[in-house]
Amino acid sequence: MKKKFRVLQPLLKRSPHGAAIIKTKLMLSSISWQQFLAALVIITLVYYFYIGLRYYQKDLRAIANRKKVSGLNQSGTDGTSYQVMGVAKQEHGVSVSDADHLHFAIDDEPETEAIANDVHPVVNTTDRGPTEALLNDVSQLVNAFKEVDDKAEFLSLLRIQYDSYQADGDAIDWPAVKQQTLQLSDEKLPFSVSEVDVQLS
Repeated sequence: MKKKFRVLQPLLKRSPHGAAIIKTKLMLSSISWQQFLAALVIITLVYYFYIGLRYYQKDLRAIANRKKVSGLNQSGTDGTSYQVMGVAKQEHGVSVSDADHLHFAIDDEPETEAIANDVHPVVNTTDRGPTEALLNDVSQLVNAFKEVDDKAEFLSLLRIQYDSYQADGDAIDWPAVKQQTLQLSDEKLPFSVSEVDVQLS
């Protein structure tokens, strides 16, 4: 050690600041880059840990408690539920009832006459002739337009129905279909349909 000091001693004599420079070079050469980076990371972590505990203690506790509660909910040991959104506001005139207060009709009860008149069951058209099938389709179309005041749309759809049965043209009683269409239209539609409207082109 004395030899090293004696070798460096002439450098120290030449420069008053040379001693500090030589000591620094000796210290940095004895520390590796790996040790330097490890020390830097440790010092940074300690610094941020101190800042977190000092200034953000309440926030860190809240985050830690939230993670514990969510962990319990995922494991199924805690049955509590959390509302993400507020309660929905009910619309005016809408009320909520318990399931015990709801009464449903039993299948054995007969249908009332009003319901029976409004509902037309779908009939299997393969068992009947094409005339009856077309009359059933026309009846359903008229019922669909009971409360719709759009004559042009009705006549357009009626024409499409007539055209779909053109292949069975000889088997269909067209005068009866037209007469039934006019009768149903007069009874149920909000607009008038004439004989010219239901003519085949």
